[in-house]
Amino acid sequence: MENYYPNLSEGYQGCTSLSREVESYIDSEFLDSQAAAYGIVHSINALQREARMHGLHEVGDFYHRVAYTRLASFTSRITESFDFAVSDLGLIPALFQEELLAAGLVYLSYTIGRIIGQEAPIADKVILISKNSLALATGAAMAVILASATYGLNFLRTPLEEKLNLSADQFEVAEEIEFVIERLNVLVDVERVELEDLVLKVFEAVEKFTAQVDGYTFSSARKVKRSFVGNSLFHRRGIVAFMNPFIHEVVFATDLYPETMAHEFAHLRGLPKELQAQLVGVIAQIQSGCPYVQYLGYREWLNILVGYHKCLQKDEILQESERSLLSIEFLRVAGLNARTLGELQERNRIVQEQVARLSCTRFMQNAERFLLGLIPGRFRELLLTKSGLILAAIQKSKFSFLLLDYKSALNMGFKNLLLRITGEKDIKEAYLRAPIAYLRSYRSHSL
Repeated sequence: MENYYPNLSEGYQGCTSLSREVESYIDSEFLDSQAAAYGIVHSINALQREARMHGLHEVGDFYHRVAYTRLASFTSRITESFDFAVSDLGLIPALFQEELLAAGLVYLSYTIGRIIGQEAPIADKVILISKNSLALATGAAMAVILASATYGLNFLRTPLEEKLNLSADQFEVAEEIEFVIERLNVLVDVERVELEDLVLKVFEAVEKFTAQVDGYTFSSARKVKRSFVGNSLFHRRGIVAFMNPFIHEVVFATDLYPETMAHEFAHLRGLPKELQAQLVGVIAQIQSGCPYVQYLGYREWLNILVGYHKCLQKDEILQESERSLLSIEFLRVAGLNARTLGELQERNRIVQEQVARLSCTRFMQNAERFLLGLIPGRFRELLLTKSGLILAAIQKSKFSFLLLDYKSALNMGFKNLLLRITGEKDIKEAYLRAPIAYLRSYRSHSL
């Protein structure tokens, strides 16, 4: 088809070129405006989140100031009137939680199977199962409500690191260890304090520090109770001490870690988060007027650093005792004094002996020796030779935990699940990194 409007064609091409330039300009302006709008919206959302968190912090601070201070004072008069740990009355279920959980699952399966086996309409069966499930859910909800009323709302308080204006600074592990070792070496000759007096001095240090941070103080339990099931609690659950959030009582399972008293007293003073309790456990003690309490504060700081150093040893097959030996050797090379090294070594030795004596592994070893004793010598030697070769091959693989220690295998599996969920390379490493970073910030501002 012929073009009867040649000039129009040229004009059309010119308009097309112009429209492209305008379109490009509009696009760039539009994108800039979109970016600006997105930035504004993002800032508004951040401010809204901050306002919501500030509102929640006000709720937590109000709860602590008005309700928790009175509640802790009231419960302290009850628990302090007993020489024994009142919390022990509820510890038996905690010691056998796996067995109780298994029994509960069996009972639940039996109940559901019995309901399904009844000659009744399906709708009635569904209603009956729902009622049983609702009863369990109601019990769990009541426990959560009670825990929130007696302690849990403290989780909403303004974070301690925010009050102290601490930042999660980058740090060098070697530099932090060098500083703590230097302080421990200065305090190496301080006189020990007996446990009864030490409890009071540590409590006073934590009380003074939290009063400075909060602007007010309150009465709470000052005693540390020793659990009559402490050994089982320590070795079955790895619990050194704990604070009962229902009756606000501090209970110790072992005397091997006196430096952790401040940590539990921090929980008692209304700091439920582990990070905050760790910070108070160190800062309150090193600010104490008692040199031995200061020494324990720096030793607790060293415990956190040693735990972090163990996490940096990435060999999963390495046993805990071997990690401890490597850390002790590392501290010796770093210049830690002989007294503190001796204390750490002696504690590790006691822990390893008690764990070996009470562990399932020791029982299995004794059973293995008994069974081997029933086998004639010639066949026993042949069996030991072959089983030794097999065991050596197993220990070089990552299946050794599964075959030799099912609890370690379960822990490792749970840890790997947490790694997937959180995106962290090492959960414990991430857990210990935060207090070290905040203590580094505190050290740079205050020490």
